[in-house]
Formats: sequence, C-alpha cells, structure tokens
Amino acid sequence: MAATLLTALDLPWMADGLQRDGPQVREPVDALLRDLLARHALPYHVVGGQGQARLVQALAALQPLWRATPTSTRSGLFTGLASAAREGPDAAPRRWICECCVPEAERAERAERAERAERAERANRPGTR
Repeated sequence: MAATLLTALDLPWMADGLQRDGPQVREPVDALLRDLLARHALPYHVVGGQGQARLVQALAALQPLWRATPTSTRSGLFTGLASAAREGPDAAPRRWICECCVPEAERAERAERAERAERAERANRPGTR
C-alpha cells in the first residue's frame, strides 16, 4: 500500500540554500505532478494549511492506510511515533532519519536486518517447524 501526499502551494516559497530553482517554478511543477498522477490514475491527497493544521491533514490522509495494514507489518516514522507515545514521555528520545538521507551502507545494513527479522518471524510461526 502506498500514499502520495502533495503539498499545497499555500505557504510562501523560502530558499533553503539547496534548491536551484525559485518560486517561479512552483506552479508549473505542481501542475506537471498533478497531471502525471492523473494520467497514471494514481490517487493523491493535497495537504495544505500551516503548522499543526498541515500535519493534521497529512495524518488524516494516511489513517485509512494504517487501518488497512496489519499491525505486525507496520514500520516507519508514524509507527515509531505511536510506539514512542505508548512508552511514555520519560522514554529515550527516538531520532527519525529521512530514507533519502541514509547512506547506502546503512540502507544495506537495514535491509539485511529486516531480512533476518523476517526469517526469524517465519521460523517462529506455528506449523513451520
């Protein structure tokens, strides 16, 4: 299952020192993205507003996916936040890292860890011994 969140153009453009383009490309790129998503019949949700309101819209768009995903297969940022909330405010802080920012070696190690965990889970299922 996947979700595509498209950010609304309701916030002012701000240079972050990393992007080559300026505010003049926002609308054309947004239009191209929407057209591409429509041509491929890919559903998406537009997330707008400021601060907490924007976050609430994004989380609301993702809720149907959470309900449809078995708890045992969930992983990622929001699952981590939910488990951290269950652990309480005194639990050790968790650090989230964008998957795009993770070095290739760490990505490979994470994939290997996940594969080992999946093999162990399959071995522990009833009737697999």
